[in-house]
Amino acid sequence: MDICGPQNMKIILITILTLILACQGADNSKGFEIYCIDEIVPIESNIILDDFIIPDTPFISMDHIISYDWNNHEILLTNEAWVKIGKFIEENYTISKQPFIATLNGKPIYFCRIWSHYNAERPDSPIIDLFSLMEGKFLIGGYGQFDDKINNSELYNFLKSHNKIQEL
Repeated sequence: MDICGPQNMKIILITILTLILACQGADNSKGFEIYCIDEIVPIESNIILDDFIIPDTPFISMDHIISYDWNNHEILLTNEAWVKIGKFIEENYTISKQPFIATLNGKPIYFCRIWSHYNAERPDSPIIDLFSLMEGKFLIGGYGQFDDKINNSELYNFLKSHNKIQEL
């Protein structure tokens, strides 16, 4: 049996290419991303992260993040990100309560909303503070009751390993 024969070489090449493509496809590391959800999510609904359809394009990606202040959960963003946020605010007259999903390497880690302090209701999730956005700050808050969601140790370790954590 000729191992180097044309038929066997085809099989070997196909096997090698399949393994290479499988390994490349397995790396879905996208980092920390925040996606705008186009669904209406009633306040205080039972939020199950895996039920949401995550859009193809993140609203905020690792490329937009300059640094992350872990103590205050303020994200320092690029100018490109702020242009995107400004356009979003202009195009969406009522953005308060707009839902977002934060992901880490493609896996949802928490649900949050843009929230105005003028809302009569209490938030049911961490918030992206609307007034802070208007002042050029991207703050994610937990109102104390959701701090466990945003203080995700896996997220912290990821951001630290990518030199995004702002140390005091």
